[in-house]
Amino acid sequence: MDQTLLYLPFLVFLPIVFIFFKKICFPPSKQCRLPPGPRPWPIVGNIPHIGKKLHISLTNIAKVHGPLISLRLGTQLVIVGSSSKAAIEILKHNDRLLSARSIPKAVPRKSHVLERLALELFSAGVDTTTTTVEWAIAELLKNKQAMKTLQQELETEINRNPIQESQVSQLLYLNACVKETLRLHPPAPFLLPHCATEACELMNFVVPKNTRVLVNVWAIARDPLIWEDSELFKPERFLHSGLDFKSQNFDFLPFGSGRRICPGLPMAIRQLPMILASLIHHFDWSLPNGEDPALLDMTDKFGITLQKEQPLFIVPKRK
Repeated sequence: MDQTLLYLPFLVFLPIVFIFFKKICFPPSKQCRLPPGPRPWPIVGNIPHIGKKLHISLTNIAKVHGPLISLRLGTQLVIVGSSSKAAIEILKHNDRLLSARSIPKAVPRKSHVLERLALELFSAGVDTTTTTVEWAIAELLKNKQAMKTLQQELETEINRNPIQESQVSQLLYLNACVKETLRLHPPAPFLLPHCATEACELMNFVVPKNTRVLVNVWAIARDPLIWEDSELFKPERFLHSGLDFKSQNFDFLPFGSGRRICPGLPMAIRQLPMILASLIHHFDWSLPNGEDPALLDMTDKFGITLQKEQPLFIVPKRK
């Protein structure tokens, strides 16, 4: 009798594990039209399939399973679009149904939380701007011809005078450098998570209600079918392309699109060229100890913003 009681908790727990495993790995028929993806593990789902660099992991998964994939992160269903066609479906055709944000079920009700949220409005703009400027200078140092072309444009158009905001639109190569930096190194590689307010269809697949939906703009910006020499820094590609930050072809989406486009876009397109132009126009930059810029480490680090894994240390010299 006593031995039977010892096995009782195990006998109760076993069917619960079986039901949970079946639900995760073998969803019911009405969900059979979910986008493809790697088979999830019991309980943890697809967490073992993704590494520290989420943008690279999900891009590689998309190369195997297609431009629209589904993942289970624990019990949360996540769908990721990694092509311009998928981005159009998410950000344009289903914008109304996928424009919600996921809201935590409970948050601390304290005044410092409200203060922190208010400060995030400022920190979000500062972090993304400084990160983009750092990437831009690193790319220009590594690509001497691009740096020389930009310096010549600034000397011709600005001379020795301080740059004015009204002049920024005339500096075509400067703006091309900013766009190319944002293409290669988007500050938010997945934009911000969207949430399905109700069930809908994407590319003939079902998106259940409350599903988290991401757009992998990092993968789109490096798609060799869209961009020639997609891994190289070539500002010239933007000189006559007509692509801008509000482009409707969805090949270039550093600030997103639709209802949830980045609210800081108007400020960013003014700040970034101004800051970069001032730094390049008034200073000559070099690496310490005579290091070769061609060997500069351009590895990135995934986080709230996509930063350089090794911070950029450079020496300014006043012109």
